[in-house]
Amino acid sequence: YILGYNEAIEMIGTPEEIVAAVLMKMSGEINGIMLFVLKMDFINAVLSSVMSKKIDDYMELTELEKSALEEVGNIIISSYVNALSGLTGVTIQLSIPSIAINMLGGILSVPMAEFGYETDKLMMINGKFIVDDTVLDSNLLMMPDIRSLNHLMHKLGVD
Repeated sequence: YILGYNEAIEMIGTPEEIVAAVLMKMSGEINGIMLFVLKMDFINAVLSSVMSKKIDDYMELTELEKSALEEVGNIIISSYVNALSGLTGVTIQLSIPSIAINMLGGILSVPMAEFGYETDKLMMINGKFIVDDTVLDSNLLMMPDIRSLNHLMHKLGVD
């Protein structure tokens, strides 16, 4: 989907909902931000599989658990960016991942502050993961700057 920021928040949850998100900056031919939004059910599925642990509150996450979630986000984001790069022939480098825990509206205010003066649009990729017969929704957000968005659309044949 290509959505406005407020539409993206509505599709993911509510502005006040606490979430975790892995953020990676894109550079090269495409500049912007990638965000992988992690809700509690997804976090617990990962922690349960990797560390045999579950949490009840985001503030319970230890540095080791945050690092594991950053690596999961890194894998997901890198996979998507590599596929997009292969499809379009553009070169995209990614920064190291970082994780943030905040209200969904607060998490999305970062790219809005950085790119909101150029565009209020972002790309949203919804995915489903199956872990032990449980289907988990995921949300990956790509927020390129306006030049990068136009370049990407041109490479995809959309003008």
